Amino acid sequence: MAIAPIANVIYCIWFTQSFDRIPAVIEIEHSTGVTSGLTRMRKLHDTLGGITTTFTVVAPNILRNKVVTEANTPIFRELNTRYMPYSTVRELYGLVQHYQLKNVVDRTFIEPFMERIVTP
Repeated sequence: MAIAPIANVIYCIWFTQSFDRIPAVIEIEHSTGVTSGLTRMRKLHDTLGGITTTFTVVAPNILRNKVVTEANTPIFRELNTRYMPYSTVRELYGLVQHYQLKNVVDRTFIEPFMERIVTP
């Protein structure tokens, strides 16, 4: 299966500068449903086969419970999805602007702000 059509519908795929790793795959849920975003990430996961990345859903705080419920269904559990509310994105943007951070290329910077939501 060709990767381009699947990757084109993902909101954000974070590549390293050398394009040899994908630190994160991020779906922003604002106008589409949580399930459709998770489905897009699942298709990418299955197409790339066993990639090591962080799958994250960014959504309004009010959708957190929906994201948690959907991410814990059998079809999506393997993604080990994380959740980041819009409020955290705003805070991170403020920090980057305030401290004039540049060249943040490693996911270790952003991972502490992503909530682990898949239960063991």
